[in-house]
Amino acid sequence: MADSSSISLDDKSLSSRGGVFARVINRLSGRRKSLSSDVRRSFRRTRKAYSLDQGVLRANLELRASQERFLGIKRRLSRESSAPTFVQDRRQSDAYLNYYEHEEIYRGILRTLLHPLGAPDHHIGVRPGDLIDHIQEVFEVERDDHERFLRDEIRNKPRQLLLGVRVVEAKDLEIQRQQKDYKAYCLLQLTSALKKSNRSSSSLCRSARSSPKNSPKPSPKTSPKTSPKIPLGKLSPVRSSNASPWRDRDKVMKTQTVASSDQPLYWNEEFHIKISEMLTDELQVYIFTQETVSEKSEKTKKLKGLFKRNDTDKILDVNGGHVIIPIRDIPVQGIDDWFNFYPVSGDKSQQVGKCHLQLSLSHVQGSQYMSLFSAEDYHLVSSQLHRFCLQNVQSEGKREVSLPEKSRKILDIFGSANRISTLSQSIMDLTVLLELASGSDYESISDSVLHKALTNVQMTWMAKQVGDEAFAERMPLSDAEICVYRTATRNYIAAISERLDKLPCLFPPSTEHLAILKSKLGIVVDLLEMDLWDSTICPGEELTERLTRKLQDDIKEWLSINLSSVSEHEFIKDPVITECTTLTEVVNNLTSHCTQLGVITKFYNSFNIKYYRIVILITENLLVKELRHQMYEMDKYQNKYHYYPENITFSSRITLQLYFAVRKYYDVVKEYLKQRDLFRISFSHYQTWFENSLIFWLQTFKTECMARVEKALEIDKDVVLVTSLVKFSNSSVDTLSCFAKITEEWNQIDFQMPDLAMMAVTKITDMICEGAGMYADKIHRLLERNCYYDDQQEQFDVTDRLCITLNNIEHVRQYLHELPELLNWHSVAESLSLKHENPLIGKQSLKTLKRLISTTQCDISLKSKYLLREIGNKMKVNIEQSMKNLRKQPEKPSSIDETLFYLSTNLETLNTRLMTSIYPQMLEDLWNVVLMIFDHQLLVGHFKSLSAFFIDCGMSECTVKRGQYKQVMERLELNSMTSEDLMLSYFDNLAQSVQTPTDFLGSLAVKVAYEEETRNNVAIHIKVLRAAGLPGLDPTGFSDPYVTINIRPHILAGSQKTKRTPVIYKTLDPTFNTDFVFTSIPQYYLKKKGAVLLFSVYDFDQLTADDFAGEFAIHLDTLHKLTDNLTVDSLQAIILPLKRPKLEKHGPFQVLTERQPRDKVAKYFVSERLRVINNQRERTDKIKYSALCGFFHF
Repeated sequence: MADSSSISLDDKSLSSRGGVFARVINRLSGRRKSLSSDVRRSFRRTRKAYSLDQGVLRANLELRASQERFLGIKRRLSRESSAPTFVQDRRQSDAYLNYYEHEEIYRGILRTLLHPLGAPDHHIGVRPGDLIDHIQEVFEVERDDHERFLRDEIRNKPRQLLLGVRVVEAKDLEIQRQQKDYKAYCLLQLTSALKKSNRSSSSLCRSARSSPKNSPKPSPKTSPKTSPKIPLGKLSPVRSSNASPWRDRDKVMKTQTVASSDQPLYWNEEFHIKISEMLTDELQVYIFTQETVSEKSEKTKKLKGLFKRNDTDKILDVNGGHVIIPIRDIPVQGIDDWFNFYPVSGDKSQQVGKCHLQLSLSHVQGSQYMSLFSAEDYHLVSSQLHRFCLQNVQSEGKREVSLPEKSRKILDIFGSANRISTLSQSIMDLTVLLELASGSDYESISDSVLHKALTNVQMTWMAKQVGDEAFAERMPLSDAEICVYRTATRNYIAAISERLDKLPCLFPPSTEHLAILKSKLGIVVDLLEMDLWDSTICPGEELTERLTRKLQDDIKEWLSINLSSVSEHEFIKDPVITECTTLTEVVNNLTSHCTQLGVITKFYNSFNIKYYRIVILITENLLVKELRHQMYEMDKYQNKYHYYPENITFSSRITLQLYFAVRKYYDVVKEYLKQRDLFRISFSHYQTWFENSLIFWLQTFKTECMARVEKALEIDKDVVLVTSLVKFSNSSVDTLSCFAKITEEWNQIDFQMPDLAMMAVTKITDMICEGAGMYADKIHRLLERNCYYDDQQEQFDVTDRLCITLNNIEHVRQYLHELPELLNWHSVAESLSLKHENPLIGKQSLKTLKRLISTTQCDISLKSKYLLREIGNKMKVNIEQSMKNLRKQPEKPSSIDETLFYLSTNLETLNTRLMTSIYPQMLEDLWNVVLMIFDHQLLVGHFKSLSAFFIDCGMSECTVKRGQYKQVMERLELNSMTSEDLMLSYFDNLAQSVQTPTDFLGSLAVKVAYEEETRNNVAIHIKVLRAAGLPGLDPTGFSDPYVTINIRPHILAGSQKTKRTPVIYKTLDPTFNTDFVFTSIPQYYLKKKGAVLLFSVYDFDQLTADDFAGEFAIHLDTLHKLTDNLTVDSLQAIILPLKRPKLEKHGPFQVLTERQPRDKVAKYFVSERLRVINNQRERTDKIKYSALCGFFHF
């Protein structure tokens, strides 16, 4: 290292050098020729004094010179007394004071330019001499003082230099392709090119572990980062604990070890190395990989202990390449670039990787010769350069301030020489621009210039964080730098706040205005987002308040203008229609402006401004007032014209559009306001403003619905395919679309008031039900008008048009099932119950709604069934014709083919073209037609074949066998029976009916038993005891009763005559006590089902036929057998009620009636029974007997 004696200079030595020194000496020598000899001798003595002891004399001379200058200024100021001269000299004195205040900085800049730390730039315009002239012009230093400073700083050559190295990352390494699992690190060493040691170099190449000068603590945590306030001794990187880093020239520094990955290897570590000879020193950077292997010990083969390791772990470090950088090649402003790695041995021209290094040269802090300047000094230099640039820009008429290349070069060299970080430099440059933008010359500082400077700060900040996890935990800036930044930012924000009036309108928002706002205020946002503020500091609070006030004023102005346009129209009779239409447009525009845009929200959130919330709260009062007024006027209008449907329909459309606009706006409002804010604003009750309008909306819905259904049937021409075969006509589709439109609009209305909502749902349900019923009615009227229901004897076949008509009715009917879900019945009922705190109210409402639908569905179903029955009746004619062969030749299997062919043809058409819900009903009706034909014509044979046919067509067996099927089957079975069997069946049914009749006709007590005789005959003993409660059949209210006993059917009686009791006159409770015996009765009669004893009671009349009072029958198989010790008198009595038979239209009696023309037995039976049935006189007694009355008479 050179000492002070090695830098003493004389004129000859200075003039003999080339470059900037020669130019400066030549310039100074030219000036000295005009000086007096005394001045020359004084300058030589001064130079000699500097050469003897520069450190002491320089300080004394500077102090003495500065004192003399300040005394001279003071004397001049005290001698002047006039006001104008005093002010002018005052300004000059301020300039002098400022000039001497910056003298040390000015000297430092000159020293940095005269003695560049690194390779100077030789391009024209940015050479050191050019930069020296530029800095003199910037600081406005007088020529004499400038030359004196040059003479002083030429000899003030820096003695101690420091190399700053930041190892950022490495990539494209050859070792990455050769090894997969490894750890990498870098070694740094400063060596001399003239005294390079092969031994140390080879030791580095072999292994970093074998070097005795390797740092024992490679972690960068032991090496604090650069700070202008920390002494140099604390800034040195990892070093040996025994040797000083400044004396150990060949000291090796090591980065952290980084694990392998497919991405580049990141270190981002900084080191500082002292330079002795800038011209000869070189920086060597090596990269090593570290791999752990286990190998057995070869020196000893002793048995290892239990707790000793079985093998030795050895670290093998493989050199991955190196790079050599001469210090003299480092530019004066530093370098940030990629350097190629080359192998240490072998082909040294082959590249094996790249390393990203940041290199810079600087003075040594705290040396006895000079000290480093701080970031605040850099700020002063940057401010001076920017202000000078600003003056030039204004004089040249340019718009933007942009530092020329010379000024930028001076700042880079000054910052690099004084070890001011790039982050600090960018921060200070930004603060200077902010200070200028806060002043009167802000127009020359464009937003793009500020944005560029701020982006530079952000990018530099991010670059510092790459690979340095601890960077975010520590502040890379000093307190003074942060204070300067905060002060400049506050002033800038305050200046922007004063200029808010020049900004465009903040409402309504637009992309153009937002772009302007971002350009004007975006810098403020970025400044506030910088991580340089305490949580307790709110620098943008004043700006936020001013922006909020401006936003509120802009909202009020926009809304006032738009609301005033509502009443601006020509004079008309009913202006409320026009005004409501205009108000709807205003609300829609406001809604579109309040629809959230992410860019708007994000921009204003950066200022803690809830943009849309402010808009809503400001517009609420004015808008609500106007809406209430217009709805009040509209209610008056609709009440006035409520008898005129056209006026109501038109006005309802207007109010409904306004309602939807208000509802949409309220939906937007709910997104920005919290629940407690919604309760406070009047907009939450907007539905109450439309209560009266709701009634007219429903009225309009009904009017339009009915009109549309009417029109749909009038223009019904086309059909709509559901499947390839099932079709609807346009009338049903149009009708259902009308219903769907009504339900959709109601769901959009979404009235939240439970009572009104339930009322509206009920009316809409009733309206749709009425429309569906009217549609079915209209179809039937059209069919009647087209004579569809008239009796026709011609051939009838099912057509597409007929199927479409049936499908239309069913399609409309099925829509009613969807109403509970479409109209949200259950939710409306629940809200109604919740409001009134009574669940029964909601249930009752649901019950009413369901009844409306069920009633309408029943009506439509009846119309559909009527139409289906007509189809069956029309097909009946053809079916009867096809059954002619079936009647003529029932025994032939082919006699039914014609009938089955006709049925199959038409049923196939119905099955393919009808809806699935209609076809089963049609099939059942057609089956009933077939049953009716069989029942009417008493056809025999093939009935089971037809039943199987309809089951194959889709009817279930249960459906086939229900209804008239049983009657037809029973009648067919009865027709196949003999007359005797039919009579037995008739009397069997008569005897089995033991229930008490509805009209009590009295009762009869008898005793009956049989006794065996010879020849398998029996004798039947009968004792008629008494009757009670008989009906009065004479005009006097009494009867003359008697009883007849017969064995029935009459063909079983043979020669047995009718037994008869004596007549008991004028009584209703006669006592007979008469015994009878039927002898020679075949014993097998007692087991014959249907053989009975028939007891009949008559009223005797003298002149006319006896009146029939009642009868009952007793099965012969129920009689008791008499033994030797048992008589009739000892038997228990039987009391049975009297009954009057009715004329039967079905069953055995009907069959026997049909047979009587050709069957005498049937004719006798029918005539006998008809005498009883037709001779049933009404009772004349006044006393009405109950069913138990006769019982208590016994």
